[in-house]
Amino acid sequence: MGRRSTFLYNLSWLLASFLLAFLVWILATVQADPIAQQTLASVPVTIVTREGYTVIDLPRTPTVRVIVRGQQSAISLLTADDLSVRANLTEADIGQVTVPLTVSIGRRGIYSADTQPSQITVTVDQITTAQKPLEINVSAVPPVDFAYDPPQSDTLQVAVTGASSKVNQVVAVRAQLDLSNRRNPLDIVTPLVPIDAQGNRVNDVMVEPRSTTISVNIYARADVRQLTIRPAIELDTLEAGYVLTSIGYEPQTLYVSGSAERLAQLPATIETASIDLTNMTSDFSVDVEVELPEDIVILSGSSTVTVNLGIAAQTTARQIDSVPIEVIGLNEGYTATLTPDLISIVISGPISIVNQISPLDVRAIVDLNGMPSGTQELTPRIIIQQGRVALDTTLLPAAVTVTIVQTNSTPNANSTP
Repeated sequence: MGRRSTFLYNLSWLLASFLLAFLVWILATVQADPIAQQTLASVPVTIVTREGYTVIDLPRTPTVRVIVRGQQSAISLLTADDLSVRANLTEADIGQVTVPLTVSIGRRGIYSADTQPSQITVTVDQITTAQKPLEINVSAVPPVDFAYDPPQSDTLQVAVTGASSKVNQVVAVRAQLDLSNRRNPLDIVTPLVPIDAQGNRVNDVMVEPRSTTISVNIYARADVRQLTIRPAIELDTLEAGYVLTSIGYEPQTLYVSGSAERLAQLPATIETASIDLTNMTSDFSVDVEVELPEDIVILSGSSTVTVNLGIAAQTTARQIDSVPIEVIGLNEGYTATLTPDLISIVISGPISIVNQISPLDVRAIVDLNGMPSGTQELTPRIIIQQGRVALDTTLLPAAVTVTIVQTNSTPNANSTP
């Protein structure tokens, strides 16, 4: 074997040994730190456009899923912050384009990364600025007895910036005013909103300035006045023993119109027609008219007032002492001893009923039906024979001690055991 052949032979063995050692190292490494896969959801996509261009009809921050493969030790430490997904639109022209997504990973030990989806389709548009007129809209006017001059603002034109297709949708920039609770001249700072031809807000555009100061002159009308309403309730007609518990009515004010001289003669508070309470012993509602001169016109509100009145009986409490306790249901051959055998009863209820109750109208009853021999505490049942309404009763004491004793050890056949 020549020298050249020997060199080639040794070289091939050397290379084979190196390759074998490398394979052994790879196998050892894979066994110690195996290849793993992880899916990261909702990874944001950074869209890069050239200067003066933007994308439209796309969420502000689109997201994708990223499937990452690499060593287990690197995969276990991977987070969404380690990934950067980009869509490069620096070469795209105006219109709809589809571009692939690229992934950059700031961590070693990662072999590959794929996105789902792998590409996105967007619409590219050029950024433009246009001047749009200011529109002042009064959404709610002042109260009826006040008027206002047309609102004024130093801002006449507003710069609108955004994608040209969005800017072209804007027909005006609106300032909204709510004067419903205003009664004096005012200067108010109002935000500006870009709107389309239908009055809807146009999103994804910027306005400059973002707000403006609007001046409104609000003043009282000489031919309109607000009047307060008061129900005319005849309290002296309320039934004896009853009280008025609540008063509610609607409307409580109204706006009227007439000459300035005539309005000045009206009182600040006007009354309704009289409300008679005769025979009224419970809550009720009634519609009554407001009494106004014939030359006065009602602008807001109604001449009919709905009055809701609450009426309840006056209550009182009365104590009746030495009420005997009656025993019923005691079995034959038994006797019962009560301690005490007289109690006091406190009766609460409408004064017209309670004051008419006499001691003869009150009964305290203990029912011993089926009770065995022995001693136990029982609460008497109270019967009041006066009136037809529910009355509250309190017993003093609250219970009595009853002792039942059998007096006949051989009850006859008719007795109850």
